[in-house]
Amino acid sequence: MRRLPAVTGMNAIFADFLTSVATSVQRQELSERETDRLGAVALDLAAAALAEQVDAEDQLAPETRRQALLARIEAFIEVNLRDADLTPAEIAAHHHISLAYLHRRFQPRELTVTAWIRHQRLARCRVDLADPRLRTRPVHALAARWGFRHASDFSRAFRTAQGVSPSEYRDQALSEQGWPLGRRTVKEPATDCQRHPRPPVTS
Repeated sequence: MRRLPAVTGMNAIFADFLTSVATSVQRQELSERETDRLGAVALDLAAAALAEQVDAEDQLAPETRRQALLARIEAFIEVNLRDADLTPAEIAAHHHISLAYLHRRFQPRELTVTAWIRHQRLARCRVDLADPRLRTRPVHALAARWGFRHASDFSRAFRTAQGVSPSEYRDQALSEQGWPLGRRTVKEPATDCQRHPRPPVTS
C-alpha cells in the first residue's frame, strides 16, 4: 500500500472534495439525490487521481475525464476568487478549452460560469461577515477582498441572495454568537495611568 500525497494535482482536488462532502453530510445539508450524484463524482475523481499517478489519463472514460476537468476548473476558480479580473474567457484559456465548451460543462449546475463565481464569492463573504475576528473590518473591505470591485454591486448581489443587507447579516450572525448589536470592537482595559491620572502640576 502506498500513500498518495494530497498536495497538488488531482489528489488535492479529490481530497478537498471528500472533505467538503463529509462536512455537508455531518451538517445534514445534502438530499438523497445530491448524495447519489456526489457519490458518482467521487468515483470519477478517484479514478482520475489514480490515473494521474500511473500516467494513464487517456484511458479514462469520457465522462470521468469531463468530471475531472470540471473539478480542476472549480479548483482554479476557488484559488483565484480574490482576482476581480477573473473571467470565463481567462478560465477557458487556462484549461485550453473553448469558451462554449466551458459554458456547456456548467449547464448541469443551472448557473452560468459568471454566476458560479459570484456564488462562491458571496459564500466567502458570508463566512467573513460572521467571523468575530473581522468584525471591525468595513463591509466594503471584505467584499473587495473577494473580488467585488464596487460596494453597491456587492450589496445588491448579497441582498438578492440572502434577503438582507450585508450589515444586517453581520449583526444577526454576531448576535447569535453572543456579540451585542452595534458593539464591533473590544474595549481595551485601562492602563494604570488611565485609572489614576496624574494631578495637574502647579507652580
